Amino acid sequence: MCSGCRCCAISARPPYFHDGSVSALTRAVRIMAEIQLGTTLDAATTAAIVSFLDSLTGDVPANYRGP
Repeated sequence: MCSGCRCCAISARPPYFHDGSVSALTRAVRIMAEIQLGTTLDAATTAAIVSFLDSLTGDVPANYRGP
């Protein structure tokens, strides 16, 4: 796993928010949409965002050379 990017492996690092008050990434995504965007996400949109965040989880390739 990478260690530099705060969003890498986010789905594998609950709980969420500064106080650890949310244990499910789906709920965290919905809360952030309401607070930051003023909108309520439907289930399909929420699932797409969570799927994208899940895709950021993985091993760093052996040949990766950081900045």
